[in-house]
Amino acid sequence: MTRNPGKTSSSTRSNGVVDELIAGLIEQAGGSPHAEFLQEMIHSTLRLIRNQTSRGDVKMLNAALRELIYAFRVFAPYRGIRKVTMFGSARISEDAPEYLQAAAFAREISTRGWMVITGAGEGIMKAGQDGAGRDRSFGVNIRLPFEQAANEVIQNDAKLITFRYFFTRKLVFVKETDAIALFPGGFGTMDEAFETLTLLQTGKSPLLPLVCVDREGGDYWQAWDSYIRGTLLSRGLIAAEDLSLYRVTDRLDEAANELLTFYRNYHSSRYVGNRLVLRLQHVPQPRRSPAWRPSSATSSQRAAFGESGAARRDRGVRPGGFPASDLRLQPPEFRPPAPVDRRPQSPPCGGRPPLTWGERHTAVGSNAGLANSQENVT
Repeated sequence: MTRNPGKTSSSTRSNGVVDELIAGLIEQAGGSPHAEFLQEMIHSTLRLIRNQTSRGDVKMLNAALRELIYAFRVFAPYRGIRKVTMFGSARISEDAPEYLQAAAFAREISTRGWMVITGAGEGIMKAGQDGAGRDRSFGVNIRLPFEQAANEVIQNDAKLITFRYFFTRKLVFVKETDAIALFPGGFGTMDEAFETLTLLQTGKSPLLPLVCVDREGGDYWQAWDSYIRGTLLSRGLIAAEDLSLYRVTDRLDEAANELLTFYRNYHSSRYVGNRLVLRLQHVPQPRRSPAWRPSSATSSQRAAFGESGAARRDRGVRPGGFPASDLRLQPPEFRPPAPVDRRPQSPPCGGRPPLTWGERHTAVGSNAGLANSQENVT
């Protein structure tokens, strides 16, 4: 039987009516420049009816969405300020060297204009907020069966968020930060450390500095690093380049400078298809010197004066990796990071967004149209 192409099915007519109703609802709610995504979200919600999704699953989706919407609203006014997420044990006492080191780190980084994000509990989490102060702290708490109460520094603050689910909480930890600082901890700290490393290794997170900070003379992260090298690397479970994704130190100045110098030139990164695109503050001018090799560089030096992404990809290097090569660069001198201009830009005719204060787009490989592509959201 030949189907009449001019005849419209009932499901198509129904979808058309639903589309009109959804579009009208968005307009009545005030309209949005992101209306197409909101329409898609509402359609996805309506599929729960067609799929006869269980009540438990619907409740989980509802709670997760509500948590993320609230978290985005809390962080929105502070998007232009650099932040560091601090992970570590809740069981460390306030007189322990690890606590004092974490508080000193947060104090130092906050004086440089950064804000601190912690899990809002005791131990290292409280140390971070104790050092940075209430005004420069975010608390990302979690409801547990034994009820983890927020510490006294951040309790009842408008920047305190309490999550029901770990997965929404962990998403916010990484999404809203510009750096990760790991201090000694237990299962939770290891979970957060390896999850962040996996996101960096696979390119599912923007490049950012990750520093493992111990008390002076401590061996917690040295023992962890020995396991990474002696077990994972030696058995071929990770690549040698993956070791460049993190830095281990027991010195406060090294930990702070690892964060501060990373953004001296590096602005952001994204994938366009299978190409890695780096946006820099200015075009780097490497100087040849036998005194310094990329294999011994800090992540900030690699980000600011790194080998081109095209050359790395041609040699099979994963994003974030930086193997030893014949390239020798002079390490940059430390300067305080320049502020990031994140104000919305109105594109001129042609749709290309204007560059801000000396900003450059560095496209890997063929750059036709890459600088104008939308950034990936992971």
